[in-house]
Amino acid sequence: MRGKLQRNRERITVRGLNRNHNHDVKNLLKGAAISALQRPGPLQDFYAALVEKGMRPSMARLTLARKIAAITFNHVEERSEFRPQTVAATSSLSISGEEQPSIRRVPSAIG
Repeated sequence: MRGKLQRNRERITVRGLNRNHNHDVKNLLKGAAISALQRPGPLQDFYAALVEKGMRPSMARLTLARKIAAITFNHVEERSEFRPQTVAATSSLSISGEEQPSIRRVPSAIG
């Protein structure tokens, strides 16, 4: 304001789940992310690239769990067959910051 910085008065919102989130689904997705880290493949490469870029390992695991959720919900919604090639293609795109053509973003569901 008038050439000076002014603090935003909006309330800070908490990201993540609300109190009535589904604990089973959350634990399932986080477990799937940990399991994916232990097996070679596009999801492990995605995680490694995030950590290599400087992301904390815990945040990289969370990002991977969100990616798994997005892939899962996308396939359920479209009733499509799972194709690992799509995961590999979109994993490299999302690391570089480009748009992901076949996977839509899911609101933050894991926190």
